[in-house]
Amino acid sequence: MTKVSVINLPNFDGELKVEWVLSSVSDNVKVVDVWADGKPWKLSWMPEKTVKLINKQLIEEQYQAELNESKLDAWDVELMSDEEANWLEDKVLTSMGV
Repeated sequence: MTKVSVINLPNFDGELKVEWVLSSVSDNVKVVDVWADGKPWKLSWMPEKTVKLINKQLIEEQYQAELNESKLDAWDVELMSDEEANWLEDKVLTSMGV
């Protein structure tokens, strides 16, 4: 699944949209398409310094997304140990006469 980000570049007042994906092979961002002010554009038409800046911003965005995801995972905590769960299950079964 691709993501679309609006990138802010110095010396460019227009809107730069970048469609990108996180590669499962290289574990790095790959740019799929670029639009400058709504028109198709190519990374090869940009200076290398600008391409590096775009990649840096995309990597940072991916890092922030992973960081936010890990914060959500922190809520997924074990509410009781297996020992407590077994004890509770035994109590329930005993009260049911099983």
